[in-house]
Amino acid sequence: MGYRLVARAVLAFGVILLFGRCGLLSLDENSEQVGDLIEKNMEEWEQSGIESYRFTYNKSVGGVEKNNVFVVVREGQIDSVSVDGEGGSAAESGSFLTIDRLYDEIVSSFERSDRGKFQVEFDKEFSYPERYRVGPGEQTEGRGVVVTSFSVTNDPS
Repeated sequence: MGYRLVARAVLAFGVILLFGRCGLLSLDENSEQVGDLIEKNMEEWEQSGIESYRFTYNKSVGGVEKNNVFVVVREGQIDSVSVDGEGGSAAESGSFLTIDRLYDEIVSSFERSDRGKFQVEFDKEFSYPERYRVGPGEQTEGRGVVVTSFSVTNDPS
């Protein structure tokens, strides 16, 4: 009996460390803290002045997925995009994310009153969103984004 109690305590402590360290919060747990977390990280991202970077993300909306989307951003604008290794033009860039567009999507999703459970996680060094997830609501589809790589560049070519 004592062994099980100790094992549960260790497991609970590990879960607290894991989720507390990475900033993943759920709306069901504390919506005010989630809103504060989004605002704090968005301000830190804006203050960083990072305008040239590369990142890869996976995105799902309802049952539709875009995986391995690689984006190069130069001076705040999308310079190039590839999806699963297939190149795309900057002219098609409106349908792809930058970190600023990802923040816009997160804020918009968070502010919806008809959405499901909301979770978000941020990078501690650069304050970009590493992942967010919104469960389906009564009139909304579930959605989410996971950033799988990110690097700041001086010359993203």
